[in-house]
Amino acid sequence: MPKASFEIVPRAAEPSAAHIRDWIVTEVATLLEVERSSIDPNAPLYSLGVDSLKALGLAGSLSGWLDRELPATLMWDYPTIDAIAVALT
Repeated sequence: MPKASFEIVPRAAEPSAAHIRDWIVTEVATLLEVERSSIDPNAPLYSLGVDSLKALGLAGSLSGWLDRELPATLMWDYPTIDAIAVALT
């Protein structure tokens, strides 16, 4: 009986904390209409001007980008960009 031939396709690597951080910084800068350089990843999101409605939208976009479900409370559980990036890796 001939052996079945198939190709093993490696799963795409999960993004690193640095990659996630970069994505969030870009999204927050776009959302707030400011330069990326003005976004401090260690500052609480609320201090940057991210309110609860923007935080929910950001969490939804991040969920789509990562292609996985994230809790709606993500931005409250981890209030800085760095904390979110580390928590998701």
